[in-house]
Amino acid sequence: MAVLRATASLEPRRPQTALASAVVWLVQAAAWGQDASSMADAAVAEGLAGGPPWHAWLACWPVNVLVAALAAWTLFLGLRIFLALGGRRVSPPPLYRMLLDDISNRQYENAQKRLEQRPCLLSALLLPGLRAHHQPMPRIRRAVETAGRRLMARMGQDASRLAGIGTCAFLLGLLGTMWTMTDLFAALHAEAPHGFRALGLSTAVAAAMATALLGLAVGVVSVGLHFAAKDRIKSVFGRLEEQSEALLDALEDSRESP
Repeated sequence: MAVLRATASLEPRRPQTALASAVVWLVQAAAWGQDASSMADAAVAEGLAGGPPWHAWLACWPVNVLVAALAAWTLFLGLRIFLALGGRRVSPPPLYRMLLDDISNRQYENAQKRLEQRPCLLSALLLPGLRAHHQPMPRIRRAVETAGRRLMARMGQDASRLAGIGTCAFLLGLLGTMWTMTDLFAALHAEAPHGFRALGLSTAVAAAMATALLGLAVGVVSVGLHFAAKDRIKSVFGRLEEQSEALLDALEDSRESP
């Protein structure tokens, strides 16, 4: 009987004990989940703060790789143009004076050999004319003018490519910005804790700004080199025109003199 009474006294308490245990378990689980979320947010924030500075550039890496390739092409074309238009590659001063002396003394073959031995822009300009020194002067002048147009067109092609690279870099920067803005809007609508949402927003904005910055930087440099190359080409060919005109006048005078 004592056992029955003890058992009867315990039966009403079982639901209460189970309910209390369930409530305690739920409170502990909620507290654990909140702590885990806080720990995860803290870990992500710490990783973002201590992460590499180029993490934003990797969010839109295909576009950034293309812009970097355009930057390398810009550097190559700029170096090729300005090295080709350097001082001694245009017209060495001794060469011009020796050519003037040879032409004035009617030593046309000697002047032709000098041009062949010292390749430069002046040589490429005058060599077609001196090779036809026995032809009438209008034909010689046309040969020199044709060579000058070809040289200027060849130099102008590289300068035009720089302008095209600048345009492509601007457009690629805009494309990368629009690409990463899709991640921004996705982060706005994502159902995630506050820390993760803020991280998504900041990462998308940083990636968009990084891609735009890279495209603008390459575009500005390319366009600037384009205008600098055009000015340099104009200046160099203006000087070449003066020297070629002086040499052609000397050739005409030497042919007309007895």
